[in-house]
Amino acid sequence: MHLLGRTDLRHVLDELGRERDLAAGSGPWTVELLALADAQLGPEWWDVALTGDEAAAIVLPRHAGEPCHGDTMTLVGAAGLTPAEAAARLAAIEGDYARANASCWGRIDRARREPLTRVILAMAPLDHPEYRGLPAGTRLYCVDGLHRLTGWALSGQLAGEALVPAHVVGKRGRELFSGAGRPKARHGK
Repeated sequence: MHLLGRTDLRHVLDELGRERDLAAGSGPWTVELLALADAQLGPEWWDVALTGDEAAAIVLPRHAGEPCHGDTMTLVGAAGLTPAEAAARLAAIEGDYARANASCWGRIDRARREPLTRVILAMAPLDHPEYRGLPAGTRLYCVDGLHRLTGWALSGQLAGEALVPAHVVGKRGRELFSGAGRPKARHGK
């Protein structure tokens, strides 16, 4: 993991708002989840680059597709999966999952062909229904980017020397990045 600097929630939201509409689709849910992550684990945010292997080991929270769009099949149960594990599961049930979860599958399938982009992670599971039951520890937990991480794992993009940019929230940053140099203030911090 390569430390790139520090950031804050305002910058994370500004950047996300330039990438997609935060008032439509999953945008409001994402904003709410990021505010929760900041309240529970912030205010320390870090900009990092993860190797493909590190990104493939992120813990994904419970995910039952997108029921509001008619999805009916669970991809990630309460115990969580890594992107690599979710990709292996999907490889075994791809046709069934695509039929049962057209919306979720469409996002994963699209990500298989897209370049690696920034994901948002937490240094601990959130106190939120989708994160309850996840193993606590020294791993990173996905807050935004589940479909992309899964798609990239399916297409083999998380292998070798790939670098995945990420915003990470949590007070353990100093511990995780010790030896990586002192983080420099960025974005008004």
